[in-house]
Parts: sequence; C-alpha cells; structure tokens
Amino acid sequence: MVFLSLKQENFCREFIKCKGNGTEAVRRAYPGIKTDNARWQMAHKLVRNGKIRERIREIFDGSELSIKNSIQYLKQGLEAKKPLLVNGKLVLVDDNRTRLETVMLIYRLYGLDV
Repeated sequence: MVFLSLKQENFCREFIKCKGNGTEAVRRAYPGIKTDNARWQMAHKLVRNGKIRERIREIFDGSELSIKNSIQYLKQGLEAKKPLLVNGKLVLVDDNRTRLETVMLIYRLYGLDV
C-alpha cells in the first residue's frame, strides 16, 4: 500500500473516474488550481510520480476496471460497431473513434503519454 497525501489520493481516485483525464482529475482533487494550464502541469507532474502511478494501478486493479475487466472492455472497444441507417437499412459500421479512445484510456491509466 502506497501512502499519499489526501489530495494525492483523491487525484488517483479521480484519475480513474475521469478515465485517465489528468487535467479533470486535478480540477476535482485540487480545487485551488484555477487555470487549465496549471491543472495540466500539475497532472503531468503527478502522473510522473512513481508513488502516484503505483497507487493508480492499485486502485485500478481493485476496481471494476481490473485487468481482467479491462481486457474485456478493450475487446469490446476494439470491436466497436455503431449503427448507421443506409438506404433504409440498419448497418453496423466500424467505430474507429471508440477504438482510439479505448487505447488512449489504457495508455493513460498506465501513466504513458499519448
């Protein structure tokens, strides 16, 4: 178990809730930081911290977003189809945006820059 300050712990939890959006996680965990640029800089600093990354992984592995569930989520995201009406018929087409967002989420959750 990694021990962090209350705000750092809140950031880690918010990071998971925000699907890897560090700037939004900082906005929620550090309400005193007012500008998006400052939030981004703080998020960048936090996710580079080894203890923060370790805690994010602990929370991630203990959540419904565990590795097992993430693999299923990734599989669904990578196989994503969206319904589209073509000539009066419903057709399922590839949803590349969902695929990209799925891959970016996994990268962020493991502290990698995308």
